Amino acid sequence: MNYDSVNISYEDFKERFLQVYNPRDQALFATIYCAYARVGEIVHGRYDKSPSIKREHFEFTPSHLLLTVHTEKRGGWRRVPTSRELEDWLHEPIRNYLNSNSTEQVFPISTMWAEKRFEKWFGTQHIHLLRHWACTHCLEGKRTKVRLKAQDVAKLGGWKDLNSFYSTYDAMISEDLKELI
Repeated sequence: MNYDSVNISYEDFKERFLQVYNPRDQALFATIYCAYARVGEIVHGRYDKSPSIKREHFEFTPSHLLLTVHTEKRGGWRRVPTSRELEDWLHEPIRNYLNSNSTEQVFPISTMWAEKRFEKWFGTQHIHLLRHWACTHCLEGKRTKVRLKAQDVAKLGGWKDLNSFYSTYDAMISEDLKELI
């Protein structure tokens, strides 16, 4: 899939996200986006080794939401912070959903079900776009007060191979460098 053809700006993403009125869907999309996650890292993944995210994996501090995510393709865990100051509009639906849902497994759904919900709200089944948008918006500096280096964004997203990250985001990284010249 050519992700460049379906990229949306941070502002457009926020506007469309805020139109999602189903609390579970909104919390699911916010969690995937905040964690730079593959959908299978949040819901019951395609790989048995990848458990879905649990309540204990969400930590709200006065300044951040910290998500502990099992990295689907390589195993292991990564801890992903997002700023409450900048992205509380994403954290609020997650907080509200966690408060209204007492199950240990936060999203006991399949990847296919998550894709269908994403299609309803965003017009495409490619829920993986949330991960792409999160990384792109971070590289643009829209999610943070400063642009993060590509290797730092790759680390947040749990990339095993930096070459894979660079090949996916090559156009964005090249555009960043052009602005510095």
